Amino acid sequence: MRASFTGTRNGMSDSQKAQLSVVLGVLRKNFEHFGYGTHDAAELKSDLYAAQLADALGYELVPFNAARGDELKRDRRQVAWSHILIAAPKTNEEMLRSGTWATVRYARKRHIPVIHLSR
Repeated sequence: MRASFTGTRNGMSDSQKAQLSVVLGVLRKNFEHFGYGTHDAAELKSDLYAAQLADALGYELVPFNAARGDELKRDRRQVAWSHILIAAPKTNEEMLRSGTWATVRYARKRHIPVIHLSR
């Protein structure tokens, strides 16, 4: 099965990192693949951290790349590929002008379960 991650480009809180470690450990029993975002023009710190942790746990990594302006398309491809989405947004409250929250909304619309890592 396939798990995916979405988070802010600025990184996660210590709490989110700890939650992610637990979630990935539990999911590893049933999930083999781990999808995460990459970008041609920016370092996505949350996604990079999540991918490194997933790699250390033995997941097969599947990067989803975007060029500037194609982030929404990338996020939708990633959600369509996923059986579950792990989200580490900048805020616990849903925001309209947030790529992470837009990805969460799209996953919910497609009935993909979302694990929300709270700040």
